[in-house]
Amino acid sequence: MENSTVELVDNINNIIEEFSVAMLISTDTEGVMHARPMSVAYHETKTGNIFFATSAVNGKTAEIENNPQTALTLQSNNQFVSLSGQSDVINDRALIRELFSPAWKAWFPLGAEQVDIRLIKFSPEHGEYWDLSGSKELRFLWKVGKAIFQDEEKVTIDGPGNHGKVIM
Repeated sequence: MENSTVELVDNINNIIEEFSVAMLISTDTEGVMHARPMSVAYHETKTGNIFFATSAVNGKTAEIENNPQTALTLQSNNQFVSLSGQSDVINDRALIRELFSPAWKAWFPLGAEQVDIRLIKFSPEHGEYWDLSGSKELRFLWKVGKAIFQDEEKVTIDGPGNHGKVIM
Protein backbone atom coordinates (compact mmCIF):
# COMPACT_ATOMS: atom_id res chain seq x y z
CA MET A 1 0.00 0.00 0.00
CA GLU A 2 1.38 3.39 -0.95
CA ASN A 3 1.21 6.27 1.50
CA SER A 4 1.75 9.97 1.11
CA THR A 5 1.89 10.84 4.79
CA VAL A 6 4.12 13.59 6.06
CA GLU A 7 5.97 11.05 8.21
CA LEU A 8 6.90 8.87 5.24
CA VAL A 9 8.04 11.84 3.14
CA ASP A 10 10.09 13.12 6.09
CA ASN A 11 11.62 9.66 6.58
CA ILE A 12 12.68 9.33 2.96
CA ASN A 13 14.05 12.89 2.85
CA ASN A 14 16.02 12.28 6.06
CA ILE A 15 17.57 9.16 4.57
CA ILE A 16 18.42 10.95 1.30
CA GLU A 17 20.25 13.62 3.31
CA GLU A 18 22.71 10.91 4.41
CA PHE A 19 23.93 10.37 0.83
CA SER A 20 26.37 12.34 -1.30
CA VAL A 21 26.17 10.04 -4.35
CA ALA A 22 23.22 8.50 -6.16
CA MET A 23 22.88 6.22 -9.17
CA LEU A 24 20.94 8.08 -11.88
CA ILE A 25 19.15 5.83 -14.35
CA SER A 26 18.03 7.09 -17.75
CA THR A 27 16.92 5.39 -20.95
CA ASP A 28 18.40 5.80 -24.41
CA THR A 29 16.41 6.01 -27.67
CA GLU A 30 16.52 2.21 -28.07
CA GLY A 31 15.05 1.60 -24.62
CA VAL A 32 18.33 0.56 -23.00
CA MET A 33 18.66 1.79 -19.40
CA HIS A 34 21.91 3.39 -18.27
CA ALA A 35 22.92 3.89 -14.64
CA ARG A 36 25.78 6.05 -13.52
CA PRO A 37 26.96 7.45 -10.19
CA MET A 38 26.27 11.14 -9.74
CA SER A 39 27.41 13.42 -6.94
CA VAL A 40 24.47 15.14 -5.24
CA ALA A 41 24.87 18.90 -5.64
CA TYR A 42 21.78 19.78 -3.61
CA HIS A 43 18.76 18.06 -2.07
CA GLU A 44 15.76 20.33 -1.67
CA THR A 45 13.93 18.71 1.26
CA LYS A 46 10.79 20.83 0.86
CA THR A 47 10.13 19.52 -2.67
CA GLY A 48 12.30 16.39 -2.63
CA ASN A 49 14.10 17.63 -5.79
CA ILE A 50 17.70 16.51 -6.16
CA PHE A 51 20.23 18.39 -8.29
CA PHE A 52 23.36 17.07 -9.99
CA ALA A 53 26.05 18.84 -12.02
CA THR A 54 26.85 17.54 -15.48
CA SER A 55 28.19 18.59 -18.85
CA ALA A 56 25.86 19.53 -21.68
CA VAL A 57 27.96 17.45 -24.06
CA ASN A 58 27.41 13.91 -22.84
CA GLY A 59 24.98 11.07 -23.40
CA LYS A 60 22.97 11.45 -20.23
CA THR A 61 21.75 14.94 -21.09
CA ALA A 62 20.56 13.78 -24.51
CA GLU A 63 18.83 10.76 -22.93
CA ILE A 64 17.04 12.94 -20.39
CA GLU A 65 15.97 15.48 -22.99
CA ASN A 66 14.60 12.63 -25.12
CA ASN A 67 12.94 10.77 -22.23
CA PRO A 68 12.73 12.61 -18.90
CA GLN A 69 11.37 9.56 -17.02
CA THR A 70 14.31 8.62 -14.77
CA ALA A 71 15.11 6.79 -11.57
CA LEU A 72 17.56 7.18 -8.70
CA THR A 73 18.91 4.63 -6.27
CA LEU A 74 20.87 5.34 -3.13
CA GLN A 75 22.42 2.59 -1.02
CA SER A 76 24.61 2.12 2.01
CA ASN A 77 25.15 -0.93 4.20
CA ASN A 78 21.85 -0.40 5.98
CA GLN A 79 19.86 2.31 4.16
CA PHE A 80 18.32 2.00 0.72
CA VAL A 81 16.22 4.37 -1.38
CA SER A 82 14.63 3.90 -4.79
CA LEU A 83 13.01 6.88 -6.52
CA SER A 84 11.27 7.30 -9.86
CA GLY A 85 10.36 10.62 -11.40
CA GLN A 86 11.20 13.19 -14.03
CA SER A 87 14.54 14.83 -14.76
CA ASP A 88 15.21 18.09 -16.55
CA VAL A 89 18.49 19.44 -17.85
CA ILE A 90 18.60 23.07 -16.79
CA ASN A 91 20.96 25.94 -17.55
CA ASP A 92 20.19 28.26 -14.63
CA ARG A 93 23.48 30.15 -14.40
CA ALA A 94 22.64 31.77 -11.04
CA LEU A 95 21.85 28.38 -9.48
CA ILE A 96 24.98 26.85 -11.05
CA ARG A 97 27.09 29.62 -9.46
CA GLU A 98 25.31 29.15 -6.12
CA LEU A 99 25.81 25.36 -6.06
CA PHE A 100 29.29 25.28 -7.62
CA SER A 101 31.72 23.32 -5.48
CA PRO A 102 35.52 23.48 -5.70
CA ALA A 103 35.44 19.69 -6.25
CA TRP A 104 33.66 20.31 -9.57
CA LYS A 105 36.88 21.89 -10.93
CA ALA A 106 38.08 18.38 -11.80
CA TRP A 107 35.36 18.32 -14.49
CA PHE A 108 34.90 22.04 -15.01
CA PRO A 109 38.36 23.66 -14.76
CA LEU A 110 37.04 27.07 -15.81
CA GLY A 111 34.78 27.17 -12.77
CA ALA A 112 31.12 28.11 -12.51
CA GLU A 113 31.26 30.13 -15.72
CA GLN A 114 32.26 27.16 -17.89
CA VAL A 115 29.70 27.22 -20.68
CA ASP A 116 28.92 23.49 -20.79
CA ILE A 117 27.93 23.10 -17.11
CA ARG A 118 24.32 22.08 -16.66
CA LEU A 119 22.26 20.89 -13.74
CA ILE A 120 20.08 17.84 -13.78
CA LYS A 121 17.02 18.47 -11.66
CA PHE A 122 15.43 15.19 -10.56
CA SER A 123 11.84 15.59 -9.35
CA PRO A 124 10.69 12.45 -7.54
CA GLU A 125 7.17 11.13 -8.05
CA HIS A 126 7.36 7.79 -6.22
CA GLY A 127 9.82 6.50 -3.67
CA GLU A 128 10.51 3.53 -1.49
CA TYR A 129 12.97 3.26 1.36
CA TRP A 130 14.37 0.69 3.73
CA ASP A 131 16.12 1.96 6.86
CA LEU A 132 17.90 -0.53 9.08
CA SER A 133 20.33 1.96 10.59
CA GLY A 134 21.22 2.52 14.24
CA SER A 135 18.93 0.92 16.78
CA LYS A 136 16.65 -0.15 13.93
CA GLU A 137 19.48 -2.38 12.71
CA LEU A 138 19.84 -3.96 16.15
CA ARG A 139 16.08 -4.60 16.35
CA PHE A 140 16.18 -6.13 12.87
CA LEU A 141 19.11 -8.40 13.75
CA TRP A 142 17.25 -9.45 16.91
CA LYS A 143 14.19 -10.35 14.81
CA VAL A 144 16.36 -12.35 12.39
CA GLY A 145 18.03 -14.26 15.21
CA LYS A 146 14.69 -14.97 16.84
CA ALA A 147 13.20 -16.15 13.56
CA ILE A 148 16.14 -18.49 12.93
CA PHE A 149 16.59 -19.93 16.40
CA GLN A 150 12.98 -20.00 17.58
CA ASP A 151 11.54 -21.11 14.26
CA GLU A 152 9.18 -18.12 14.13
CA GLU A 153 7.46 -16.67 11.08
CA LYS A 154 9.47 -14.87 8.45
CA VAL A 155 11.06 -11.55 9.31
CA THR A 156 9.40 -8.33 8.17
CA ILE A 157 10.49 -4.73 8.46
CA ASP A 158 7.03 -3.23 8.60
CA GLY A 159 6.44 0.24 9.91
CA PRO A 160 7.17 3.72 8.59
CA GLY A 161 10.44 3.96 10.52
CA ASN A 162 11.91 0.98 8.67
CA HIS A 163 10.14 0.81 5.32
CA GLY A 164 7.74 2.90 3.34
CA LYS A 165 6.36 3.58 -0.12
CA VAL A 166 5.85 7.25 -0.81
CA ILE A 167 3.96 9.26 -3.38
CA MET A 168 6.08 12.37 -3.47
